[in-house]
Amino acid sequence: MPIQTIIYQNNNFLLIWKPSGVPSTFWKEKSFLDFMKENTSERIFTSDPLSKLMPVELVQFVFPHIKDFQEVKNIDKVFLAQVDTFGQAQEFGLLNRLDNDTSGFLYFAKTQEAYDSFKQAQKTGTIQKFYLAQIQWQFKVGFSPTGRNWKLEINYPIMHRSQEKMIAIRKPQDILKGRWKEHEVTTQIELLYYDKKNDVSTLLVTIHKGIRHQIRVHLASSGYPIVGDQLYSSTTHRSIPNRSISSLHLRSIGFSQ
Repeated sequence: MPIQTIIYQNNNFLLIWKPSGVPSTFWKEKSFLDFMKENTSERIFTSDPLSKLMPVELVQFVFPHIKDFQEVKNIDKVFLAQVDTFGQAQEFGLLNRLDNDTSGFLYFAKTQEAYDSFKQAQKTGTIQKFYLAQIQWQFKVGFSPTGRNWKLEINYPIMHRSQEKMIAIRKPQDILKGRWKEHEVTTQIELLYYDKKNDVSTLLVTIHKGIRHQIRVHLASSGYPIVGDQLYSSTTHRSIPNRSISSLHLRSIGFSQ
């Protein structure tokens, strides 16, 4: 399989681009970690519609405090170092997981100290995770304190509705549709850009804990399903130039503390 991988690194962490359609970690299907372990010279092919928005300039725009991150062209040695340093039990230093259909940056620790520090920060809820999402229609819910962009904070608990699907608990009777326990989570959304011609909004989404399908469920339950989301949207999306609507328009772009 031909592969393209975008990667940034500093002394402690790696940001490696995962395409949609590939599991993050070891599972029934061949995962991103399997590619790292079995053939470090192979590159995962991606035609993600937002992949061109991932240059160093965007990383520095979203995270101005990580200017020491540099793009890496030759990643073979980087992959080998991850496998040797952490091994399979620690998932080669992997610090986050993305849904199979979600593309974006996987975050890896390069040292055991960085790995332990991140895990501790995650337990205390001080890690912020950032995503880009595209939705059909104009996103227009409340102003930010500066009046600069539209913002929304969603706090509905989330439960499993089935093995494959989650549900947002918006009213007490919704609990009867769910399984297992409720997860108290918050999703913050800010409008980055509205394409009036195609009626498409690009959003910056921020979460802390990250429950399965959290962003997809919260946006869909608020009337803003993500373009290409076949699981949570009953809407037929319009054709967007240079955009494939068969893939989920949700991209992980990194972390901060």
